[in-house]
Amino acid sequence: MREEMITKFQEIFDEAPQYKSFAPGRVNLIGEHTDYTGGYVFPLALDIGTYALGRKRRDRKFRFYSMNEPETGIIEVDKNWKYREKDDWANYPKGVVHILKSNGYTMDEGLDILFYGNIPRGAGLSSSASIELATGVLLDEMYGFQIERTKLVTYCREAENTYVGVNCGIMDQFIIGMAEKNRGLLLNTKDLTFQQVPLPLKDYSILIINSMIRRSLWDSGYNRCIEDAKRGEKILKDQGISTLTELTPRDRPLVEKHIKDPGIYGRIKHIITENHRTLEGVNLLKNGDIQGFGELMLQSHESLKKDFQVSIPQLDTLVEDSMNLGALGARMTGAGFGGCIVTIVPKVGVEKFKRAIIKNYEKTYGLTPEIYLVNSSDGAKCEKINREVNSQ
Repeated sequence: MREEMITKFQEIFDEAPQYKSFAPGRVNLIGEHTDYTGGYVFPLALDIGTYALGRKRRDRKFRFYSMNEPETGIIEVDKNWKYREKDDWANYPKGVVHILKSNGYTMDEGLDILFYGNIPRGAGLSSSASIELATGVLLDEMYGFQIERTKLVTYCREAENTYVGVNCGIMDQFIIGMAEKNRGLLLNTKDLTFQQVPLPLKDYSILIINSMIRRSLWDSGYNRCIEDAKRGEKILKDQGISTLTELTPRDRPLVEKHIKDPGIYGRIKHIITENHRTLEGVNLLKNGDIQGFGELMLQSHESLKKDFQVSIPQLDTLVEDSMNLGALGARMTGAGFGGCIVTIVPKVGVEKFKRAIIKNYEKTYGLTPEIYLVNSSDGAKCEKINREVNSQ
């Protein structure tokens, strides 16, 4: 793909690129809908993601082009960095540039940037954070900013929160910026302390199954979920509880006493039990107990379905079929309302498993699910392209 991108860059921008970056996608193994209340998450960076090529310009214009969205053509920005709905996907890299400029990072020369991603959009594998970090590390390297990585991660999150307007937590940007290959990352999203945890997969593979129900964080109830969680958190803080992470499932009577709204109660119940499951799951992995971890994944899905209420029948079917076909564990991953499930299955029989999943899903919903066998990846990185390609 690199050569194809270089060729396309020259075709679109008439000169050769100078730098290349890559930012992975991510899948969250456990710890869902906890990051915006300072909870624990355990994501993994993937070997699919967003690639970017960049070249400095002689003026201050920024031009963006996506090989995935050729119909939008070149999106050009000079002085007006306001969010524009018609710019669609380009608002994510625009947002990163805007946030860095707003924080005092000087860019006297503009950039031409070409993107290509192999993360399915709307699948819940964090294509938005991936393009943000691919942009962030490219800008950091090309302008010599030397931004401390956790700070760059927070800038990219700020771009999504304040520029694009999606109230996501820090998890996606953090794992994409900080990941290590063959390790999951246990992150305390309150204080950003983290551990890199080896994954004892051995005879097992991670599969991601796309329901083909494309979700949108704008169109879904994602922001409503966050609002409910924040309201419940405030109620408990008014009772002297500093953070939800200090509560355990044993504190259920306390939560029931103070939170009367059933929807808010269910979401707070999920967050408390999910924090507990995440810590327990990481301890199991440290002891090599991948089976026990799989059982917690299934419990997580049931909680997301019944308590947090962000699953849909298609995701539930994929989880149920996966377990019936021998998976160690399965759960929806991402915001919900569509997207994907993640499942851990024995390496022996993977192809048979995939065929059965596809057959059952097609029969039930008339859709063919996409199934990705994924590997882990390091976090976002950028480097200079060693050889120049002759300009056209």
